[in-house]
Amino acid sequence: MKLVSKIFRRTDWYVTSSFGYRTIGGVLEFHSGTDYGMELTN
Repeated sequence: MKLVSKIFRRTDWYVTSSFGYRTIGGVLEFHSGTDYGMELTN
């Protein structure tokens, strides 16, 4: 079981930003985590 499945009780999550290097505004930066998102519902 993935850690994210233990954290989120929902199953409609998706990765919004992965771990690793990325270019933001022309600057190479290291992102040390993985960001997750999901649709907001009431």
